[in-house]
Amino acid sequence: DRLTVTNSDFIDNRGINGGAINSLNGETIVENSRFINNDTLAATFATGESNAFLRGFGGAIYTDRASTNNAATSGTIRITDSVFEGNSGRGEGGAAYLFTDPRDRVIIEGSTFDGNESKALPGGGAGGKAGGVIVLTDGGSQNQGLTITDTTFANNTAEGQGGAVWLMRTPTTVANSVFSGNQAPNNFGGAITVYEAPININHTTFANNSAEFSGALAQGSNNLATVANTIFANNTSTNTGVSFNNNQQTNRPINDGGNNLQSPGEPPIAPGITLADPVLGPLQLVDGVLVHPLLAGSPAIDAGANTTLTTDRRGASRPQDGDLNGSTISDIGAFEFAGETDPGDGGGDPGDGGGDPGDGGGDPGDGGGDPGDGGGDPGDGGNGNPLPEDDCPCDTIVKPTLPNIEQLLVQLRQSSDDRLLLGTLEDDFLMGDAEPDVIFGDLGSDAMLGGGNNDIIVGGDGADDGSTGVERDVLFGNGGNDTLSGGIDNDLLRGGQGNDLAYADAGDDWVWGDLGDDTLSGGDGNDVVIGGSGAPASGQSDRDLMFGGAGNDAMLGNTGSDTIYGEDGNDIIAAGKGTDLLFGEAGEDTLYGDKGNDTICGGEGNDLLIGGNGSPIAIGLDGEQDRLCGGAGNDIVLGNEGADTLSGDAGNDALFGGKDNDLIFGGVGDDRLSGDAGDDTLSGGDGSDRFILATGKGIDAIVDFVVGEDIVELTGGLTFAQLTVSQSGNDTTVAVASTNEVLATLNGIDSTAIDGSSFVTM
Repeated sequence: DRLTVTNSDFIDNRGINGGAINSLNGETIVENSRFINNDTLAATFATGESNAFLRGFGGAIYTDRASTNNAATSGTIRITDSVFEGNSGRGEGGAAYLFTDPRDRVIIEGSTFDGNESKALPGGGAGGKAGGVIVLTDGGSQNQGLTITDTTFANNTAEGQGGAVWLMRTPTTVANSVFSGNQAPNNFGGAITVYEAPININHTTFANNSAEFSGALAQGSNNLATVANTIFANNTSTNTGVSFNNNQQTNRPINDGGNNLQSPGEPPIAPGITLADPVLGPLQLVDGVLVHPLLAGSPAIDAGANTTLTTDRRGASRPQDGDLNGSTISDIGAFEFAGETDPGDGGGDPGDGGGDPGDGGGDPGDGGGDPGDGGGDPGDGGNGNPLPEDDCPCDTIVKPTLPNIEQLLVQLRQSSDDRLLLGTLEDDFLMGDAEPDVIFGDLGSDAMLGGGNNDIIVGGDGADDGSTGVERDVLFGNGGNDTLSGGIDNDLLRGGQGNDLAYADAGDDWVWGDLGDDTLSGGDGNDVVIGGSGAPASGQSDRDLMFGGAGNDAMLGNTGSDTIYGEDGNDIIAAGKGTDLLFGEAGEDTLYGDKGNDTICGGEGNDLLIGGNGSPIAIGLDGEQDRLCGGAGNDIVLGNEGADTLSGDAGNDALFGGKDNDLIFGGVGDDRLSGDAGDDTLSGGDGSDRFILATGKGIDAIVDFVVGEDIVELTGGLTFAQLTVSQSGNDTTVAVASTNEVLATLNGIDSTAIDGSSFVTM
């Protein structure tokens, strides 16, 4: 028996086991499909019923074996070129719960798991394992294995173990894959947790994953993992409520397959591993794939071993001569550098009865923990750990080039045998059919509707008879990968389904990408540009590339991991859900990150940057959730929720961290820095800076205070007379005398140099 799903969308579905698909005793094949915002959150522990724990598994997909009851059969569960985003499960498997027979195998390839979550089952049962995918098998036997290739797991969260992936008795191979920003805040394995079977990892990037213990990889016993040509960067563990300091990256010894790279380096995951900053770009779309690109100068370039892998995560050829020294050698990690920065463009688990092995807070498999030195949090500015540099990534991301729409239309029309529909000088309605169409509206206010294929739709340039009326063309691509060009009037362009190119040109236009991975441009004029599905209940998520063009534009990424450029003018940009990249560029822009871990770049002009809703769990050594960079100009930068990293860059900036523990850099200029709520780290940089303190906001570390140049600004009625200033090691502590509440430490400052002249009450 086989269930085959191809070219399909599953959006906003609900279930008890498998929000979108429940497959029993048969092969499951999923190809080129999307699973968006499905969930099993209504499930609860069914007290008194058989298999009471077996509820809520698989927010999108639930499988119970790929083989039939015939002992001679075996089966495959395969997920290929598919996207799982925003799905939520109970107990086990935020996106997919894949239960197998020992005869079965599982293949996951060319896919993306982004922003899925696994929550605990109310009333008992499993505690929320595998924010992305769980694969396990029956009894004490291993299954035929799991292969994960060319796949990205980003920003998945598990309340239990395995932020992205949880494995039991499943021999696994991982290659050319990315694990970024996944979290297991209450347990083991920010990216992967594995039990009772080996896992071989090759040419993979683990970056910015976090957990209570073992930020990247947790093993139930020693040396299950063999790792080669792989990057471990800024994976962290919080070690909450324990006296030992568990390893940041992994919890147990691994088998070192060679050519691995780790940062930070303490403690090393294997003897002899290279300890160096891999110089990664932020998670971004490159060639339509979410990756951390290697940047120029990365020690990972040409430092791997040539293997049987002939492409990287994007499909780019490997090996290449990345350092241009005449030798073609594979890079370490999932990304192959090409010598220059690439542009960003009814069965359960009867084996454990529903309980999590070792999830009571100890090391997986033994109920205990690794001894450590009880060190402090990285980057706290006072424990001997180096302060992260102000390494705003905005200048390292190369802006993709928008295709020349006029040349593209000429080429498409010349090479096309499609049906041609021509409008008149009047107001026309032109509708394509199921075949590929070329539709040209000509003059007048036209309405043009493509069919279900790849269409070319051109609005025309409006009236040329001297009339003063404003023409408005309506272009709807409908199904297929369409090319839409609006002309010089105030047009409405809607891509519809498929991966569309919509270029509005001149005029005050309204451009909507709708379903699919679209490229959108407002062109000249004050435009509204929206990516993704505009229906609030659809949950549609798309990875769009958006350009505002000249004019004061309003842009919304909607759901999905989008890249948005405001370009010229005073733009308003909202990212929406997903891991987004926002660039205000020229003009006085307002940029809002909304949900997800976003990178926001103000660019030139006096901009307002707002981080939006993030997670309070710091991802990476520098604690970033949202990454906000003001750029040139006098900017206002607001971190809002989440553990954010803020940079004012050039200009006299005002930076406010918002909730949670933030890292704030003023940059060049006379800046005002406020950590707000949380224990924040503040660096004013060059210039005369002001650091804002208040009671009840946490303890801030001011790492570069300059006596006689910088000022501590007291708010909420505080005065210098109410404070005590004392020496604590090499630092000065500022506290409220009446309550002993510590407000801040001035790192490296002698307390005798501090008096009332360094403070001002506001």
